[in-house]
Amino acid sequence: AGTMGSGIATWFCQQNIDVQLFDINIDFLKTEKEQIFNKWDKLQQKGKFSKEEIDNFKSKLNIIFNFKDIDPTSNLVIEAIVEKLAPKVELFKQLDSLLNETCIFASNTSGLSINEIKSQLPNQRQKNFIGLHFFNPATIMKLVEVITSSDQESIANNMKNFFSEKGKVPVICNDRPGFICNRIARNFYGE
Repeated sequence: AGTMGSGIATWFCQQNIDVQLFDINIDFLKTEKEQIFNKWDKLQQKGKFSKEEIDNFKSKLNIIFNFKDIDPTSNLVIEAIVEKLAPKVELFKQLDSLLNETCIFASNTSGLSINEIKSQLPNQRQKNFIGLHFFNPATIMKLVEVITSSDQESIANNMKNFFSEKGKVPVICNDRPGFICNRIARNFYGE
C-alpha cells in the first residue's frame, strides 16, 4: 500500500466504496489505519463531515494482513508498491490466481511502462490491466491519469465516467514515459 496507497484507499472509502488495504509491513498497515481514522476524526471536528459520514467511511476500510484474504469478487485492484518492475509483476501474477477474470488490475506507477508490466501477465488478464496514476494527496488532488491501450476503449470510458461522477478529473492517455503530467513537469524541473 504505502502512503500513496493509503491516500487512494481513503478517497475510495469517502466515495462509499468498500476497500481492502494490504501492505507486507503489518506494523505500517496498523499505523496507517490509525492515521487515516485520526484524519477523519479531525475532519469531523472541523465540520467537513458529519459523525455519520465518518462512521460510514471507517466501516468501508478493512485492512487485510494476507493478500490471499482479498475478496475474490473485487472489481478493482490498485497497486501502489515500490517503483520496481519485478515486484509489481510478481504481485499481479499472484493476485491473478485469486481474483475473478473481470477484475480490473491497475498500477499507480508514475514512471514504469504499463505495457511492460501488462506483457508479463497471463493473456486473459492483459485485457483488464490499466494504469491509474493518482497524485498526492489523492484525497485532495483531482487529477487521475487513466493509462490504456487502443483496444481498451470500453474500460477507459468506464473509468473516465466513474472518476468524473466522483469529482475527479480523469484524463485518458497512452503509455509513454511520464504519461502526461510528469512528461511535461520534468521539463520544467530541469529548467
